[in-house]
Amino acid sequence: MFGHSGRRWGRLDRWSGLRRSGAPASRWVAGSPGAMARLALLVGTTVVVSLLVNAGGNFWGPPFPFREGEVYPRAILARVDFRSVDEREYPQGSVLVSAHQPISEKQLALLRAEHAAYLQTLTFQDHLRRWLGILLVAGAVTTLLAVCALRYYPACAYDTRKLSLVCFSVVVGVGLGVLFGQAPWYAAVLPLMMLAMVLSLATPQGLAFLLVVSLALLVTLAHGASLERHFVVLASGLVACVLMLRRVRRRSQLVTVSFWSGVVFALMSLAVGLLTEQTWTLIAFDAGRRFFYSLLAGFCLTGLLPFIEKMFGVVTDISLLELADGSHPLLQELLRRAPGTYTHSMTVATLAEAAAEHVGANPLLCRVGAYFHDIGKMLKPHYFVENQTGENRHTGLTPAMSALIIIGHVKDGVALGQQYRLPQPILDIIEQHHGTTLVEYFYREALRKLRDELAGNGEPILRGGESGRSAEGSCATSEVNGTTNGPPHAAPMISSDLAGERAKAPSQADRYAEVLESNFRYPGPKPQTREAGIVMLADAVEGAARALHEPSPASLQKLVHELLLKRLLEGQFDESGLNLTELRLIEESLGKNLIALYHARVKYPEAKSAAPKGD
Repeated sequence: MFGHSGRRWGRLDRWSGLRRSGAPASRWVAGSPGAMARLALLVGTTVVVSLLVNAGGNFWGPPFPFREGEVYPRAILARVDFRSVDEREYPQGSVLVSAHQPISEKQLALLRAEHAAYLQTLTFQDHLRRWLGILLVAGAVTTLLAVCALRYYPACAYDTRKLSLVCFSVVVGVGLGVLFGQAPWYAAVLPLMMLAMVLSLATPQGLAFLLVVSLALLVTLAHGASLERHFVVLASGLVACVLMLRRVRRRSQLVTVSFWSGVVFALMSLAVGLLTEQTWTLIAFDAGRRFFYSLLAGFCLTGLLPFIEKMFGVVTDISLLELADGSHPLLQELLRRAPGTYTHSMTVATLAEAAAEHVGANPLLCRVGAYFHDIGKMLKPHYFVENQTGENRHTGLTPAMSALIIIGHVKDGVALGQQYRLPQPILDIIEQHHGTTLVEYFYREALRKLRDELAGNGEPILRGGESGRSAEGSCATSEVNGTTNGPPHAAPMISSDLAGERAKAPSQADRYAEVLESNFRYPGPKPQTREAGIVMLADAVEGAARALHEPSPASLQKLVHELLLKRLLEGQFDESGLNLTELRLIEESLGKNLIALYHARVKYPEAKSAAPKGD
């Protein structure tokens, strides 16, 4: 759009945080098309996973669970009569491997012959009974995960696209785990580790924790291995990976996480091997191969990370750092067209990043989101006060037209962000950083004109130019820039008697004011994440602080407190996930950093000219 044909900015969208809690009613209705589609997706995934687990490397039937060098606490007996490769007959119940004896190569061949003979004796009912058992296990696991997601992670549960991708990944992970876990590779750790890292990036940590434990259980069942020998090791390493991988700020972080997960795999292989009395050769082999496959998974996923981000809508800190580069064409164009807005955005980014660190939110997302939150202003820069150089473009416009221009910068910003393929969480911050707040400066101007018109017609007027719904508002002086409602002051409130009368019989003026107010509110939505709420507050206090004539520490702290309280009472944080404790910490951080930003400076005395010497 602006003539930049150089660097191409790929679409990297993600934020694994909360989405809109004000979900449409259809999402909660059991019989709605969306709910039925998600239910069918879960049922289909369960059936496919159960078939993969039932295959166990044989396409149909129990897997061959034995390995050369393994030691079993009990003797391995023949389940059926069979003939070995050397034509020797073995009746049912024959001892094939003695207890506490490592399986030799010859004994392994004997066990394979016995297993092949056993598979031939199984009927269709036997296979069906085993598959039904596995299906029940897979169904129980899916039900547990679905209930957990619905209760604790509704954003993921109702995101059909992400749910589909997670189900697809689970099917692929189980399939590759079953395939790679066969002899001679025994490499189930490789696909499971890669899938664990993908799930850690694409889903909330708690949900990823349950998913990887479930995957470890299903793959263990597919291989026919014992839970104490294989499930414990697999689950330990995968859980360690999920716990260590929260944010990817460096390209080497995936390799680092896979390295320490490999260490966990090796230590657990040693511990389980000692407990089950395995030979040192087998323990060393298991520990070494699991460590190697875990480390290899980190290297493989590092190369695939851009594709994973695009597929799953994930935005890692690496991508955010790339977007934070000042050479981004949108930031360059913002600096050229609206230098005042650019400076404002840089200051808001500093305030938001510090506040996010205080409450454990994503400071990098706050910083980058603040960089781009006002990019829509570059299309009409001179209608915003920070870019004006004396001429006020709003002179001669009606309040409604001015408010339309101010409110429009949000929609313009989202459109520009989509055109330049900004990540979805950045687009969300652009869209939500004003919530459903009121453009109060022009709203009050419109109310004043309405009051004058009604007074001329003999209609009752609102006391102080306030409507019953907006009496908690503030007298804004800098809303022209679309960044804040200005420093709050005590507004003349409607008396309780008058409010009671209006509640019983609202006047025509009240109805006019309520209809008028809807035209001066931002369309929203309200902030859906903590980061969007933090940027909203930082944006408001920065713009309001600039409107103060002589900012002092006390006035700045009061300003932050009153703006935060106003947004809280308006319900702007209801869907953001911010609690009162976090809001208090944000208030402290914003006040502290505003005081540092507007600190007093020493006025240096002017140099006095030398007095003329007398004769």
